[in-house]
Amino acid sequence: MSEQNHADENRTDTAGREQDSHRGDRSACCRHGLGRRLRFGLGAAVLLLMGAVTGAGMVVAWQAHAADGAPMWMGHPGWHLGHGATLSLEQAQEMAVRKSRWIAAMIDATPEQETRLAELGAELVDEIHPLREQHRAHRQTLVDLLLSADSTRADIESVRQAELALADEASARLADALHAFSQTLSDEQRASLARHVARLQH
Repeated sequence: MSEQNHADENRTDTAGREQDSHRGDRSACCRHGLGRRLRFGLGAAVLLLMGAVTGAGMVVAWQAHAADGAPMWMGHPGWHLGHGATLSLEQAQEMAVRKSRWIAAMIDATPEQETRLAELGAELVDEIHPLREQHRAHRQTLVDLLLSADSTRADIESVRQAELALADEASARLADALHAFSQTLSDEQRASLARHVARLQH
């Protein structure tokens, strides 16, 4: 066999090994990416305060802090459908039900439990969603004060206190819902959920 043939075979073998290596790297990357997406998805459902309750409450509570595309003075942006498009009441309720069913399947909930979790989520949406408008009003008042030459520190403090009171009201309602959520589960289901949460923390 000629030296040229040997060189061609060597190049072919090298190219084949490189392709296999790239495929292996891509496969590992895909597995890593999938695992990361699964962990994030579970975290979003579990750590957003337990599926039904958080799929409802925190979706609404977080998006109450969304600035609809404008800078915010406190809090974090929530889940929304694009730039400046926050969830409607119906969309938030639908998301709450969807996440409650996902959590129910994860902990092997009974049909009765699944129904109750969905009810808790929907109830919390109904309670917290209207608070979003109050938050927006506070934000607009603050913007007006910041742009006014006549505003005082006391004026801004008044808005801050009102916003803190609003957040306290929302968190109190959320705490009630979380307690009801916990009481709906069995000891085994709570332990199962705790294991899922523990895995997310590593």
